[in-house]
Amino acid sequence: MLTLNWKRFLKNTIFLCPDAHESCKINSSGFQWFDLNTEDTEYILIESKKAENKLKQYIEEIKLEYKLKSSQICISGFSQGCMMSINVGLTSN
Repeated sequence: MLTLNWKRFLKNTIFLCPDAHESCKINSSGFQWFDLNTEDTEYILIESKKAENKLKQYIEEIKLEYKLKSSQICISGFSQGCMMSINVGLTSN
């Protein structure tokens, strides 16, 4: 529903809200980019980098398939997906 409002300001933009690639360990009907049920910061850093690379690869595939520039893509998500979207959005070209 957000995209209905956003598209007024971001014309010629594709909106992506990708599902994570893993089943969520604490919610069997959900997905996760990586497990956050640990206090091991090294594990979280390693797994978040892996997830970041998967998300960047997905975005590159979309760019090629639809012949888009990075400026024509808006990524979003819920909860951990929002966290991943902000991270990738701020660290990508």
